[in-house]
Amino acid sequence: MQQEDPLSFLFYKGAGEIGTASRVYNNFINQLKGYTYVYGDLCSGAGLEALKLTYGSVEHNAPWDLEKSKLIVIWGKNPANTNIQELIHIKRAKEKGAKVILIDIRRSETAKYADLIINPEVGTDLVLAMAIHNYIIQNNKYDVDFVDKYTYGFDDFKREAQKYTLEYAQEITRISKDKIIEVAEAIANIKPFTLICGFGIQRQIQGGQTVRALSLLPALVGSVGVFGGGFRYSNHTRPRLNLPGMLKTIKNIRGINVVNMGEEIKEKGIRCMLIQAANPVMSNPNSKALREALEKLEFLVCIDTVVSETAKYADIILPAAATFEYYDILRSYWHPYIMFQDKIVEPLGDSMHESRIYRELAYRMGFNKDLIPENNLEFIEDVLKYSKIKVDIDTLRKGPYLTEDYSEVVYKDRKFKTPSGKIEFKASGMEKWGQDAVPSYKRIDDESPFRLISVHSRYVINSQYLNIPSILDSMEEPFAYINIDDAQERGIKDGEKITVYNSLSSITLRAKTTYDVGKGQIIIPFGQDIDLNSLVEGKNTDIGLCTVFHNIGVNIKRFE
Repeated sequence: MQQEDPLSFLFYKGAGEIGTASRVYNNFINQLKGYTYVYGDLCSGAGLEALKLTYGSVEHNAPWDLEKSKLIVIWGKNPANTNIQELIHIKRAKEKGAKVILIDIRRSETAKYADLIINPEVGTDLVLAMAIHNYIIQNNKYDVDFVDKYTYGFDDFKREAQKYTLEYAQEITRISKDKIIEVAEAIANIKPFTLICGFGIQRQIQGGQTVRALSLLPALVGSVGVFGGGFRYSNHTRPRLNLPGMLKTIKNIRGINVVNMGEEIKEKGIRCMLIQAANPVMSNPNSKALREALEKLEFLVCIDTVVSETAKYADIILPAAATFEYYDILRSYWHPYIMFQDKIVEPLGDSMHESRIYRELAYRMGFNKDLIPENNLEFIEDVLKYSKIKVDIDTLRKGPYLTEDYSEVVYKDRKFKTPSGKIEFKASGMEKWGQDAVPSYKRIDDESPFRLISVHSRYVINSQYLNIPSILDSMEEPFAYINIDDAQERGIKDGEKITVYNSLSSITLRAKTTYDVGKGQIIIPFGQDIDLNSLVEGKNTDIGLCTVFHNIGVNIKRFE
């Protein structure tokens, strides 16, 4: 197949782990005659791009610095389920007198830690944020000195913000003017102020613009570059880990957008596919089209530690080594440490680390296997040395490591890696995405009666850990949260089966009726035994090539 049509081979590497050692695949695929790769993002791309365009980098203060905040606004995040480490610092801040405001479309598990709870309509966070900006600006409650010295494009932003009156915001968000003022007054007057933003915020059509608007609130009141301040989304202050001797990408390649992977596999004549550390049948949009495409492939290989839903379509499963069966250097997108993963036991059965898998494949295909590093302690030492991290393995074995130049407060020097060197209220980089340079809201033309939002379960991480019996035993039959009034209007009783459907597909699950979700919402946790993403059309966010998973139009009815 490589001889006849190299581009008919598709390689897909997911984010099944956040290690370094598995990246040795690079020196295998770049010895091929050509290949097709997958681009785009399933997780956080719109928010990452938004912060790069606004602040020049994606960083936030040390996790423990949160305890120095006097006001914490948690927007579209549920740390009680998804970031319990962060919740520890939130609780400690509250014990020291901090006020906590939770802004979310539903009353989540984090609500019990909040002093004020705001529940805007689905997809209207951008309007709410801009209305808060407008109120603070119009009432001269912003930090004029900080904005004048350290920001760019404020006048253009101010003109746009004027459109978001309290009356307009109340109409769109369904939040009363008094509540909007209460939030705005808190942000303007209580400092230092930290805004914590969840990833779900940017998994909608206007996700990038929404994150931009939210991220500028700390800048508006001068709570950036100070202890207890800033915007928290994803933290890239950790050191970059680089692998030595990585081959350059070959020229004979082409890309497939992750949001349309199933359709493009068929359209671009993909015949063979290799999937590593990914479960696209469960994680990608338009899963129905993807399943059909995988069934028609001539040859599919999956490298995985379990027989996932995707691996069930494979002709060959190459069993990968599990955690603690190989050496690795790990990092996080929340804390700034690097950590050493020691090899405790040899891989079980026929399983082996990806480095050995690719070395064996290279040998059998006539490639140079010596270009693919082996997984051993020497490899770890090479990564540390090449990444200019001055720490040895013995030190890392004792605990996580912070680099000597780490600062608990980002942007303390007021230097930003943007074209202007300042925080950009008006971001010129938005032009390449065809979007307005200042955040602006556009109504979504969709008359579907319900909006589908998927949320993280407290039991699993997306589709991971579903092979563990104790976790499976603790999980309920698949369910969806719906508003009690919506249920009563449709004759649906609590616990009854319902069908959630749109033009793409339908799924069946139990109804859990509650007033914790608003009217017109369907809230479904990830990781349940349902094909949730069959309801999700493949679309990209406004910027960052992220996938639109939220604010999906659906309808519901009693199961027949």
